[in-house]
Amino acid sequence: MLEHSSNMRKSERSPEVNSYVDDLARRMLEVCARYGVDHPAKLAPLIKNGTVAGEDVLRFRNLRLAWAEATAENHIPSVDREWKRRRAELAVREAVEAMGAENVLGPEKAAATFGLDLEKIEIPPVPFSRAELERARELGQVLVFRVSKAADGTPLSMKKMGEVLTPRFAAEKKGVVLGDTDWCKDDPFFKDEAPAAGWALVSCEVVPNTASKNFLQQTEELVRYLRNEAFRGAELPKKYVDAIAQFDAAKAGIATIIKTDWKKAAEKLEALDITPLLRPSPAEATYDAMLAFDHSGARPLKGVWTWTSRRSSDGPLVFVGYFVPSGLVVGRHAPHALGGDLGAAFARR
Repeated sequence: MLEHSSNMRKSERSPEVNSYVDDLARRMLEVCARYGVDHPAKLAPLIKNGTVAGEDVLRFRNLRLAWAEATAENHIPSVDREWKRRRAELAVREAVEAMGAENVLGPEKAAATFGLDLEKIEIPPVPFSRAELERARELGQVLVFRVSKAADGTPLSMKKMGEVLTPRFAAEKKGVVLGDTDWCKDDPFFKDEAPAAGWALVSCEVVPNTASKNFLQQTEELVRYLRNEAFRGAELPKKYVDAIAQFDAAKAGIATIIKTDWKKAAEKLEALDITPLLRPSPAEATYDAMLAFDHSGARPLKGVWTWTSRRSSDGPLVFVGYFVPSGLVVGRHAPHALGGDLGAAFARR
């Protein structure tokens, strides 16, 4: 590997920049190896005497310039698309090794389902450790890459997903995308809100013991699932510890009004930090279901509903599910509602 000779020492640079610099060094050495030398300094005379092909000269010089900028300024040039592509490919490959290909719905699958140009998608590193991914696989979860924009640059809302997928689903005899949504066609959660872009670990079905419970009780069950299953034997990250403390402080008060002032209770439940940390939004639940179905042929939430993290504009909490050939059902209930087929899917970013 090349030595990082710059004013900024390796220990002073960010881990991501050091990884980038190492990758540049490998790519420069690949060019060197094509001409029988083992160091960039030995390639210089060959460039001068015309031995090195013009395309390799240009490639090497661009790599060298990027290397110099990164080592001196602790910065990855935003124009280096090849690095971004290589980093994304490595992230997906490592995730597949940990979870199995059938459990990773990555950028290529997302692009294929929603008609996107893969080259234009920004793909961040997977934010989960290998141990987290392996544990997620044991729990039957999948790793999903979500995008927030459609091919035309507009938000990939539930409405937009329906517009994008309906013609292809009809042509491929995959059934209807969404069931009757007249009641929510003008609601922001349906027509405007898109999934948060990035990676998520999700359960394609509801978590055990969440059905036949109201929204507050489901949240308690999701917290237990997080502690005892998702992070079994491991320390909870601070964002979850803080959110659980907030929930513990608020739940008794919410329980007293969940029936008598259910709209206020729903508002409080939606506003809790733990709610979007453990539940998908309506758009995210729809995205996950469509992506999984499109690539596996199996319909998630086929006989159940999952409550989501959002309220409709008239106050109740939104649920989705019963994904059958006539489309994914979108509905809403007051937070005290109970149902044997109304549970909670798990999703965390």
